[in-house]
Amino acid sequence: MSSLLISLVLTGIAYAVSRRIVSTAAVFVVSLIGTYGLLPVMSTNFYGLPLLLLLATGIPFFVEGLISTERYKDARMKETLIAFIVSLVIAIPVPVITTSSFFHASSYRNLINVHESTFSTDMAPVDPSQVRIVDQGVASRLGEKKLGEDTALGSTVELGTPNIQMWRGQLYWVMPLNYSGFWKWLDQKMPPGYIMVSATDERDVRMVREVNGKPLKLRYNQGGWFGDHPHRYLYQNGYATVGLTDFTFEIDEDGRPYYVVTRYKNRVGFSGSDADGIILLDAQTGEVRSYDIDDAPAWVDRIQPETFVISQLNEWGEFVHGWWNPSDLDEIKTTEGTSLVYGTDGNSYWYTGMTSVGSDQGTVGFVLVNTRTKDARLYKQAGATETDAKKSAEGQVQEKGYAATFPILYNVGGEPTYFMALKDNAGLVKQLAFVSVEHYEDVGVGENAQQALRNYLRRLARRGNSITADGAVTIYNAEGALLRITMDHEGNYYLLIKGYEDKAFLGSISVSPELPLSERGDVVSVSFMDAGNEMVNISEFDNKNLAFQKTDAQQQVEEYAQTVRTDQRTGRLNQNANAEWESLTPEQKRAALKQMREGTGQ
Repeated sequence: MSSLLISLVLTGIAYAVSRRIVSTAAVFVVSLIGTYGLLPVMSTNFYGLPLLLLLATGIPFFVEGLISTERYKDARMKETLIAFIVSLVIAIPVPVITTSSFFHASSYRNLINVHESTFSTDMAPVDPSQVRIVDQGVASRLGEKKLGEDTALGSTVELGTPNIQMWRGQLYWVMPLNYSGFWKWLDQKMPPGYIMVSATDERDVRMVREVNGKPLKLRYNQGGWFGDHPHRYLYQNGYATVGLTDFTFEIDEDGRPYYVVTRYKNRVGFSGSDADGIILLDAQTGEVRSYDIDDAPAWVDRIQPETFVISQLNEWGEFVHGWWNPSDLDEIKTTEGTSLVYGTDGNSYWYTGMTSVGSDQGTVGFVLVNTRTKDARLYKQAGATETDAKKSAEGQVQEKGYAATFPILYNVGGEPTYFMALKDNAGLVKQLAFVSVEHYEDVGVGENAQQALRNYLRRLARRGNSITADGAVTIYNAEGALLRITMDHEGNYYLLIKGYEDKAFLGSISVSPELPLSERGDVVSVSFMDAGNEMVNISEFDNKNLAFQKTDAQQQVEEYAQTVRTDQRTGRLNQNANAEWESLTPEQKRAALKQMREGTGQ
């Protein structure tokens, strides 16, 4: 259905109501201009349809009122009045009743299903080579610089909005070249491609002009006019009755450019927007393909728009006890700002913190929402808001006046951690920072990701809580002779163990009092979580050459921990063993030890 067809239908309604050429012609002109310019969705549960019906009856009503000499006696005037009132009811009371949260609080809350989950199993431990040091602003600046290298091209096109995506296992900001104005579009010199900027390496900036040896020509882009504009093109080619939003420029694995457009419906009256699929628009040929969520190509990162997700999370948190909750009991809301993060499964997630309503001093947890399926996972973790984390990182380099980018969530040793870049006044990345979500005073700053991570791990080691993950995290053990042991000025110990020369182990006296007494050649045993990094933080340390006398309480704890810490089915350690032991009463401790000894034959 095109704008012309919609206008003809509305014109027919206007003529049936008024039987006057003047009002009918007015409806045709106004509706044609309105639908072509505003692109209203012509479907039930969208405001466009009732408003256009109101237009089709309202114009004849007012025109008839001006023409009729006996307004309230004229039968035609009465007919137009009735039609106008019916349209008015459809346009105002019906949307209010079917949409208001007063009547539909539970429907709004159920738009998204949020369930609690375990962060350490959902997000891969941080890889310093893959942390995102280039944000959208820096990517745009680098793209502009690359475009400026071609003076002739820079005068005819401009950069579109950078969108981040995973391409061939690497994160890239991808931005199309758009027409730079009406006259450039009129010349029909189609933009010859797009620019890619690595999110992990500022030096990796590419101008892509061809794919598989064929030159690129982006006819359909956000700088296009009339039928060359992506939204208007889809609207005029069969999608006037479909809700479309979030036109995101992405490339497939071959580098072919598309606009990924979210297809959506309103689930609660005329609101409650919810994605139900995508439209793929080939930016070169105009080929259109429609997919449901489950059938979308694997390379498509985003189906769920950020605005939909944030709105639904806020409604889920607001209507926890229905519409009437004057004391805001148990209500939570999203914190300011959202970021896109990637999980161990390779999928992308919208991240946002959650805080209590009426308070922005800290988070009660955070949520990760799968950008394809809308699977929403809540992690209850009290800590700092993104704003506080930024201030903490900036405070470490306050004498330099650097500004932190919006934090991105990572898993560092099982601990939720914010990562951000620190930029100078020119927008250049100068340093990087890791900040603990739970203890935002723990900050690691460095010239590069590896250095920042090392400094951060040292802070965690000093806190004596180097690995805070739960039992779902696999802990590895290493045993061998010490090849080297050194201590830095902050009291952190670096170990090199025979048989594990590819890793440097980091610990502090808070991990074990045996560390300061250890020396080269001693046989030691350490426990750690391995993320494939060159430096790992140890959670336990035992020097086999040292045998300190242990108190009865310490022996009991170790005996209990040795039995309950290892899950026989998974081989994973329970990091809460000590806390569990301390929570037992003396009678329970004696019973537990008796049961363990009987079970082991001791």
